[in-house]
Amino acid sequence: MIYENGILKRIPLDGGYIEGGAYYFYWTDHLCNNRVLANEGFESNGERINVVNSDANGVATTAAANATRGINAIGKALENGKPIEVGVDYKPKQVNNLKPNGDEMTDHFIVVSSKTETLLNGQTTSKIYNFFESRSSANGRSSTNALQISNNKIAGHYLGGIALSIPYTVTIVRRIR
Repeated sequence: MIYENGILKRIPLDGGYIEGGAYYFYWTDHLCNNRVLANEGFESNGERINVVNSDANGVATTAAANATRGINAIGKALENGKPIEVGVDYKPKQVNNLKPNGDEMTDHFIVVSSKTETLLNGQTTSKIYNFFESRSSANGRSSTNALQISNNKIAGHYLGGIALSIPYTVTIVRRIR
């Protein structure tokens, strides 16, 4: 992470970066030369909605009081055709995102880009949130990148290649403008 005067300015990622609430990614040609720097299209006013509580090690545990508010913010953004940035926890112990600037829980950021609802007799039986994973250009937009709501928590897995499954729990939602 890059800070200026103690304020987070940019989060470098494999294949791009996050700056000012927008995710920028590089399109490359067949020789891996950068050809285009594109914006994924989301914006954030910087408000972060904490949606889970954590234990002493910084591992996401139970849904927080703001969980429904965060879930609704994701739904509203997607209904308006805008992807939304969320923070996820996946490490067994938090060592990087410590206070005073961090929430002691978020390990990584992803972009939730769409929602699929399953209906039965006119009632929603499940919601799947698809996300863009910036750590891999090969698997970044994979259909297996999915999150679901269970016990008022949003969780899922990133399947990053052969025998690699990383469990994600959404920790914060960054509201869009």
